[in-house]
Amino acid sequence: MTTVTVRRVLAVSTRGALAAVHHIATSAAALFVLAAWFVVSLIAGHAGQAITAAAVGTLLAAESIRADRVGRPFPHCPMCTFARRGARKEIDQ
Repeated sequence: MTTVTVRRVLAVSTRGALAAVHHIATSAAALFVLAAWFVVSLIAGHAGQAITAAAVGTLLAAESIRADRVGRPFPHCPMCTFARRGARKEIDQ
């Protein structure tokens, strides 16, 4: 392998790994915030907010499961759009 090829492989792999870490961390943070919202709403006696938090958390979890089964583990970031499109494509492959 030439030096250019090695650099390209390392760069793409690094971007893909960083994008994966980014998406795992933000997904976990989003689910944690939703779970906290649900618990606090229950403690405070706000049933409507608790139901909303549970519904949003369920939809986010269902989307993650669907994406895993389709073979695209991180199709989007639930909290921000900082991950580059090229890094997302690396994960899909």
